[in-house]
Amino acid sequence: MSKKELAEYQKVLAYLRKQNRPYNAQDITSNLNKEVGKTSVQRALDLYVTENKVKEKVYNKTKVYCIEQSTMPNLSDSEMKELDNEISNCEDKIQTLKGSIKALESEIKTVSNSLSLEDTKLKVKETIELCTDLETRLNTIKSSGGKQITPTEKSRIQKQHSGNIGHWKKRKRLASDMLDQILENYPKSKRELLDEIGIETDEEHNVKIPITK
Repeated sequence: MSKKELAEYQKVLAYLRKQNRPYNAQDITSNLNKEVGKTSVQRALDLYVTENKVKEKVYNKTKVYCIEQSTMPNLSDSEMKELDNEISNCEDKIQTLKGSIKALESEIKTVSNSLSLEDTKLKVKETIELCTDLETRLNTIKSSGGKQITPTEKSRIQKQHSGNIGHWKKRKRLASDMLDQILENYPKSKRELLDEIGIETDEEHNVKIPITK
């Protein structure tokens, strides 16, 4: 082994000893500011694993390395307590960050579901145009002097309307039941069956059955 290789290997071991935490070869290479190439880092790790100076673990096909703990000096009670406090602080920070992430994700979801400024302007314009059209139609009806509908006629129309809606619901339910029975032995999807038969659904045209009182 050349002096350069020895120096590089010692850098890798010294880094693992100083940090005393697991890393993969790429992490070590990056954290050493690439002073040691990845190939040399991997060779050093392989050597120290055989010399039992470094432990190797495999997680999801990724090899992770840490210093052999038996080569590390024993910590005093005060040092252990300091590390425990550090771990506790880190856990608190993790929980705080998780809460922040959750809040940000919720905010992102809310913003994503909101209309953009341009969409809002367009919606307002469409609403104003609709109101104007309805007002024009209302004024036309009022000025036409049209015949007033009697309460009896109004009741008859409402009853007929409710009956028609009832027939609509009944026939839609029957058609749905028939389609479900066909689909039990139909090898394709419901969408393909509707296309093959040539049926257009209310939903395709944004049509909803009116709610009757």
